[in-house]
Amino acid sequence: MKLNSKNMLVFFLLFLAGSAVGFLVGGYSGSNFGMGLILNNSLGAYAQVVQVMVDALRQVRMETGSWRHQAEALRRGELGPVPGIVGIEGDFRCDTALEAPPPYWLP
Repeated sequence: MKLNSKNMLVFFLLFLAGSAVGFLVGGYSGSNFGMGLILNNSLGAYAQVVQVMVDALRQVRMETGSWRHQAEALRRGELGPVPGIVGIEGDFRCDTALEAPPPYWLP
């Protein structure tokens, strides 16, 4: 094949078109990669915030379900009227410790 000006022009146009296509494909894949990095960083930050919120919610639920917390709230009157003291006849002092029961395997 002889290189004349017409062939040179065709080769130049093909080279230019190939370069443009390569640039567009490279730019598109580069922009996708960059967008992926930005999204990953943003989602990672949101995931940390969500994890902190879930941990706080778990702690609040645990404390709300705690009988000590509920008994304290009842004593402060947060759950309605404070219960009165009920007197029961008998001696319920704790001056001395009770003797331990014998082991179950001894008659």
